[in-house]
Amino acid sequence: MSATGLSTGAINALMMGNPTTGPYIFQVLNMKAVMSKTDPNGKKRYRLSVNDGQSCTTMMLAHTNTPSDDVQEIYPEGTIISCPECITNEVGGRRVIIILSMDRIGFHESTLGTPTPYQDPNAKPAGEPGAVPPGGALR
Repeated sequence: MSATGLSTGAINALMMGNPTTGPYIFQVLNMKAVMSKTDPNGKKRYRLSVNDGQSCTTMMLAHTNTPSDDVQEIYPEGTIISCPECITNEVGGRRVIIILSMDRIGFHESTLGTPTPYQDPNAKPAGEPGAVPPGGALR
């Protein structure tokens, strides 16, 4: 944990497939409801933009652990969350972090640290065959 109280470097470790032992402490930068394309009447899923003090990326909240329809009110922008369980999965050629469980542990109005968007060091440059556009699989 860093001076910000966040798990600095955790996003990079998770995305590279080298997770450390949780819980991971992140700051919620944004949360958006995502409707299922295959089940429009199904339970909402949520995509979170999170910060570890060094990097920021989007993560999916596992739909089995979505507490209620007011999840965006429970975890507003600036909320500090503890994520004891996260997994990564490949979706559309892109690695995605899925939060299996999380707890609200604090709040900080401004962005902690100086996060920059996570860049996969193994990603093909844009325009190359097989390159995935930024945010490709999650849009």
